Amino acid sequence: MNTFARNVALEDLDLNNFRGVVMPRSVLVKYRMMPESPDVDVNKIKENVYSLDLDIKDLKIVPIAFGLKAIEVVVSLPDKEGVAEESEKKLSEIEGVGDVETVSITLV
Repeated sequence: MNTFARNVALEDLDLNNFRGVVMPRSVLVKYRMMPESPDVDVNKIKENVYSLDLDIKDLKIVPIAFGLKAIEVVVSLPDKEGVAEESEKKLSEIEGVGDVETVSITLV
């Protein structure tokens, strides 16, 4: 990171200088991962999620019903076509995961 970026806060910038400049945007995508069965160790799935090359912003284990637990994970991704589906595919390939659902996508 250069010195300019480190020493200048966003509120100090004159945004008039940036008119017409396209700033890169990102999205927050929330996924719900369901294990194959109630017997699957969701903590092991959680560890495997953290080992993926994803910018994870939040991850929690949520009780669903009858002992079944889901993992909800929020990931920051670039606002580009196909990246949400690519991340969903990575999550679904984790051992013990039965289903991955995209719950929400929010532009930030």
